[in-house]
Amino acid sequence: MEDLHNQPTLNPKKNTKATSARIWLIVILLIFTLFDLGFKNLYPFLAVTEPSGGKALVIEGELPDNVIQEATKVFLDGKYEKIYTTGGPLQQGYFLSKYKTNAELTKATLKEIGFDEKRVVAVPCPKADKDRTFAAAIALKEYLVASDTTVKSLDVLSLGPHARRSQLLYQKALGKEFQVGIIASHQVGFTPEKWWKSSDGVRMVLDESIAYVYARIFFSTNK
Repeated sequence: MEDLHNQPTLNPKKNTKATSARIWLIVILLIFTLFDLGFKNLYPFLAVTEPSGGKALVIEGELPDNVIQEATKVFLDGKYEKIYTTGGPLQQGYFLSKYKTNAELTKATLKEIGFDEKRVVAVPCPKADKDRTFAAAIALKEYLVASDTTVKSLDVLSLGPHARRSQLLYQKALGKEFQVGIIASHQVGFTPEKWWKSSDGVRMVLDESIAYVYARIFFSTNK
């Protein structure tokens, strides 16, 4: 008869440690998976497109020429009636250009590529060392309140991951009496679906992520 005393016995502490290790491994893998998914989804979160249904299209200053050219198609597809160009003094070429603000330069660019300039209104803003998007939005509000009170809904054309922050800041500047939609252009110089594989993509997406968090949590209109 087999001696029961010689049978191997289970060590509860050892089993508990093994189970705990497996649980922690699963938790760590889950955290990394969620982080990976969230990290890769930063671009689509930031580069949001949510049109308001309004008839006014706002083109932000400092957009590349190919995005300004894209704006003509956006204008026709969205059945807009008017374009407002925004932006402050040029950051480069100010002394060489006869157009001194991004708003005026964008309007001139639209005219040069064949767009009807009668449908474009340039709304420059003063120089702002920081919060340039908000300053541009404030200038636009002042113009609309004084000169075009029919506009209550508008869409802002922005560049890729800058879009969500632009929508937030324009809404803060214009206030509750306006509805601000947003359209993100994806002509950003890198592949949006694999932005983390490009130095330009990493720099732009991470910079905009930090800037959006700041605008959402810390930015105050009481200045």
